[in-house]
Amino acid sequence: MTQTKNSTARLGVMGYGEAGQAMAESLATRTGQPVAYYDRRDIAARPGALRCEDVAGLAASADVIFSLVTADQSSAAAEAISPYLTDRH
Repeated sequence: MTQTKNSTARLGVMGYGEAGQAMAESLATRTGQPVAYYDRRDIAARPGALRCEDVAGLAASADVIFSLVTADQSSAAAEAISPYLTDRH
């Protein structure tokens, strides 16, 4: 992904458990921008986070996506989001 001097990548988190929430909160605080997230469970957004309804929404809302799912779900998570990733990711 090519960034110009004045552009900011939109960030996202896949998996909004304990680690995902901490990462999203830290990223939002440091960047001053909301962080998109998706979790298959219905978890309410904390300050600085924007909940996406599905992985397609997450891919559309973020340029960089951190996967913070559990190890046993990592392959399924990658397979679920891969059809929605483009060159900008």
